[in-house]
Amino acid sequence: MPKLRRGRQKIEEDPSDSQDETAKPVHPPRVAIEKAWVHSSPGMRSEVTCDVEGSPHPQVEWHLNDVPVVYSRRLNKHRHGTKQSLVITKTTENDFGFYKCIVSNKLGSTYQVIQLSALPNMPVFKKTQQEKFDDRATLAWEVDSYSAINQYDLLFRQRKEYGSPNNWTKVVVPGDGLSGGPILTQMFTLTGLSPSVVYEAAVRARNRYGWSRPSNIYRFSTMGADPEEDFTTEGGNSESNTVVEFPQEFHPNESRRQKSPNSSSRTALSTTTEPNELHKEQIVKG
Repeated sequence: MPKLRRGRQKIEEDPSDSQDETAKPVHPPRVAIEKAWVHSSPGMRSEVTCDVEGSPHPQVEWHLNDVPVVYSRRLNKHRHGTKQSLVITKTTENDFGFYKCIVSNKLGSTYQVIQLSALPNMPVFKKTQQEKFDDRATLAWEVDSYSAINQYDLLFRQRKEYGSPNNWTKVVVPGDGLSGGPILTQMFTLTGLSPSVVYEAAVRARNRYGWSRPSNIYRFSTMGADPEEDFTTEGGNSESNTVVEFPQEFHPNESRRQKSPNSSSRTALSTTTEPNELHKEQIVKG
């Protein structure tokens, strides 16, 4: 019987197969958020969400005002793909604050901050299709608030080309104090204006929990002036929210405002600014 010879078969390996099949690329965790500010109200369901990536897949923990969240049936975390959420089935006033979505793996850790708040959202001016007049103008704005708005602070001034840039006038506009949102609309007519002048305005809103952030500066004009002259917004329309920052001469009122752990304090209208002969306050009675 012939003897069988065992030979060695040489196999050419594909370079792509030379790596361990179980090896995966690794990279530090990354986290992103769609909303840095989430509006809610006591008794409502609330959810804060972050988008997480990393290899190995990161661990996710939530902190409220730098204190680890204690999970329960009312307050629990969920994962759906790369989305990580903290769900509060019935929100209480103690749940409001700054939530850190902290992600970590063996290569490092990072976080993003989301504020859950019952304060009104930043008001947004709306363009109105109304006839222009020499001495008055009607402004309209919307604000997102589940609680009724008690008061608006409306500031207006002539554009700096027409006068002092610090020449602000504040008008206190009462809210109805009754109806909650989520979207509330307010209109107000300014009278005693000068003809052929471009004006600037900003507004903030207050509900039972405190003041909103101030709106962006909005430009409007009386008959004979064009707010679009030498001025362009992101949308190409001067009668919309502008890219102008809120004036720095108004400092934040920190007495009832909570500071974000990952950012400097946001500019707000001041309730302590002393009026001078060019900066007067008007009280509008409802």
